[in-house]
Amino acid sequence: MNKFKKSLFPIALCTCAAALQAHPLANTRLVMEGASCAGFEFIGEDRMKRYDELTCSRNGEPTVSARVRSLSENTLLAVEEAGPDGPQGCPPQTWVFRIEALGEGLVTLNEVWTGWNTFPDESVRYRVQSNSQGRAGAGTGAGPVYRIEAMEAGDIACYITFVDEQQIRHDGMADFSLCERPLVGQQVRFSYQQTRVAAASCQGDPECTDYDSVPLIVDALPVR
Repeated sequence: MNKFKKSLFPIALCTCAAALQAHPLANTRLVMEGASCAGFEFIGEDRMKRYDELTCSRNGEPTVSARVRSLSENTLLAVEEAGPDGPQGCPPQTWVFRIEALGEGLVTLNEVWTGWNTFPDESVRYRVQSNSQGRAGAGTGAGPVYRIEAMEAGDIACYITFVDEQQIRHDGMADFSLCERPLVGQQVRFSYQQTRVAAASCQGDPECTDYDSVPLIVDALPVR
């Protein structure tokens, strides 16, 4: 019995060391490129909050809180923490992140697909902010202002042409509901959400199973 206990002791030490392994995203706020607040906030070594653009651009609040474990130097596992009003009997959402690039002010995360069906993993670039900067920018109306020049409903999205404050023209994809609003000629701020849409290679085929991950414009707030 004593020999058995002694043999387990080194294993226990190794397990504890792995659980306490630090990761480079601790205490950082990651905001998706092209968005005003959507992304993740890593709180210490073991907590994370996810922000969806539609929610955080209005009230600054996160959508999901999660526990975080570092699986390796560049791989993180996050598991949803259900609040007091959270879903009962439903499996928690999980995320597996691989840190592909970590530079000054920018991070690229590869998110491993962990949901139903089979979808490719996706790599997304984020701007790095301090936690306080991430909260301050959310829900305050901050963000670039664009003038909408044209809108047209297409096969997979509402296509929008807009110009920025430097008069550079851009094209973007938006939720179909935006094409129903009289926004042409208006100055607006966009809200984005990373969304899977049918790939351009599908050419409108409803049975096509190829998808692209894009920052979809989900709202346009007129600026007066």
